[in-house]
Amino acid sequence: MADGREYEVPHRDYISLPPRGSYVVVFDDQGHYFALPLLTMTGLIHESGDMEGAT
Repeated sequence: MADGREYEVPHRDYISLPPRGSYVVVFDDQGHYFALPLLTMTGLIHESGDMEGAT
């Protein structure tokens, strides 16, 4: 994020992308959610894991 914060998305169930939204919603394990404006995202990192058997 532009402010330096990072939000981990360990699985696709932790993120929601509205079809016409200009933001994403990220959830954590404590039941909190964060609405993040796409315009403030400065980069994404994909850490490859064992995706065998993933659907």
